[in-house]
Amino acid sequence: MTKFYLTLLLTFCVVPLGCRHDVLTDTDRDTVRAAVEFAQRQEEGRLIVSEQEKEFLLDPQRVFWNDYLAKGRFNEESCAPTNRPWTPIDPTGIEILGVKDGDVIERDKDWFIHILETPGLDPGAISYWYDTDEGRCVANTGNLILGDGKIANMYDLQDRFPEAEIGPYHGFMARAPQLIASLEKIRALKPDALMPVRLPVPIIENPEQAIDTLIARLRAVYRNYLSTCALWWYFGEKRMNASAAAILGDDFDPAELDRMPEATKFENPDWLIGFSTTRMIRSETGEAFVMDVNGEREADQIIDMHKSGEIGKVTGIFITHYHHDHNRGVPKLAEFFSAPVYGVEPLADILERPGAYRMPCLDKTVVAPVVRKNDGETMQWNEFELTFFDFPGQTLYHNALLVRRGTERPILFVGDSFTPTGIDDYCAWNRNLLQDGKGYLYCLDKIRSLDPSPMLVNAHVDPPFEFDTARLDYMERALRERMKLLADLLAVPEINFGLDHAWCRLDPFVSTILAGESTTLKMVITNHFDRPCTFRVVLEPDETLAFEVSPELSREMTIAPGKEQSVEWVLKPTSNQIGKSFISAKVTTEDGSLSGQCEAVIIREE
Repeated sequence: MTKFYLTLLLTFCVVPLGCRHDVLTDTDRDTVRAAVEFAQRQEEGRLIVSEQEKEFLLDPQRVFWNDYLAKGRFNEESCAPTNRPWTPIDPTGIEILGVKDGDVIERDKDWFIHILETPGLDPGAISYWYDTDEGRCVANTGNLILGDGKIANMYDLQDRFPEAEIGPYHGFMARAPQLIASLEKIRALKPDALMPVRLPVPIIENPEQAIDTLIARLRAVYRNYLSTCALWWYFGEKRMNASAAAILGDDFDPAELDRMPEATKFENPDWLIGFSTTRMIRSETGEAFVMDVNGEREADQIIDMHKSGEIGKVTGIFITHYHHDHNRGVPKLAEFFSAPVYGVEPLADILERPGAYRMPCLDKTVVAPVVRKNDGETMQWNEFELTFFDFPGQTLYHNALLVRRGTERPILFVGDSFTPTGIDDYCAWNRNLLQDGKGYLYCLDKIRSLDPSPMLVNAHVDPPFEFDTARLDYMERALRERMKLLADLLAVPEINFGLDHAWCRLDPFVSTILAGESTTLKMVITNHFDRPCTFRVVLEPDETLAFEVSPELSREMTIAPGKEQSVEWVLKPTSNQIGKSFISAKVTTEDGSLSGQCEAVIIREE
């Protein structure tokens, strides 16, 4: 995964207080590295860190990485950041002091710093405040607030909504209530200035105004999101209103929400069979074409239907997306019937190489080979005409299938991309881009282009439904308004760098090889700018990495606007040791306006 910052934030939230102090307001990997380097230069170095996150410094393998790599990264719905340290800090010569809310640390005689727990984008973040010699109150707030009322990204707000009994995968902006509460805690100090990061990033000289602005911007984005949210269909009024009240405040009135009218619904045609997340087309010949197979139970059900004569042979399989409730049963079904599995890039690659990616709800099931179809390619299957589409809706890696039979109204199978109440963009880790020709704007344009207008089928929704022109217009207006709101909220030069956790990523994210084998590692970068951009990439191998890396660790790549590009390194072993190794990377733009970080893990086995 990646986490971007402006170039000036590379030593994010590390504020030296003097020769013996270094306060970490969070434990981002870059933050920790800079802090340790600072502390090691001191005669008696000391790191001050939240008690909640202290173990990320002392034993990151035990508290995060071992469990995450063993069972956390597949079928993951926690959306946990992976920008944590890899190796523990050597405590020799460095005191690591864990602090909690209300602690007071003596800096020098008559100079004290006061600790506040201020969760926001990081649930374990702290801030601290002190009085200057001039009698001014200054609060160091880490990544809590930037500029005139901005935040670094959207995806680090993803979490569970305990108020609404909503889990982290569906918890869009669920950390916003904590962020707002932390801002109010800072406001109560009546500070004269806020220091988000070490200089030269500007100090916030009007804290009250900046805090008001940020809270208003957060609430505006969430109101916009609710207007087209698919979760109204899944979770209902009570739970969704509870999530809205948590962010919009106690005086929130559900009647004041502007929401898209629910879509018109229809009966299923007699040739469409559905259960679980599976949909199946049954031909007049008896043959079946299957879409999405949740697990082996669903695969067995289809096989039993064939054995009982309810359907003939399955002669084709289509997967709308890689989520674990859509593809686990596909290999068994494909093997039993010797049926081809169809897909359009970029979905096809993540189905074949799931371990190379870091995405939520990603299943470890390998679906291979995938018969690749071009976007818009049509195939005749018995009396049905099938058209395959790249359809980056619920996730960037998503397909759709248009099915026509004679003069009947066509059906567009949209996976999990829409419900009758709107858009399935509730997980900010799914790489939902907001740009003309990308993401949901692309999907809405695709639906508009189809003539006649299709009924839509969601793998979790029964029955089919329709978005007429008025509803398509409503969703497009909402998304375009959101683009403007996010431009105000996000401290990035282009909003999609604040929406896309994987705009720079190392591929494969995790690779398993035999000890003594060489391997290849790619840096994949998506240029979200509307202009060509040169990116500088620097690999930062961990000391446990027993590989020689070639070519040089630092590379540059110029990428056309809106395009994805990669560069490769060859890693040759310098020993036959086994175990896990770690390599991270920094990416910065040529003009210094943006930076990102990502990581990869190499597991060597006997």
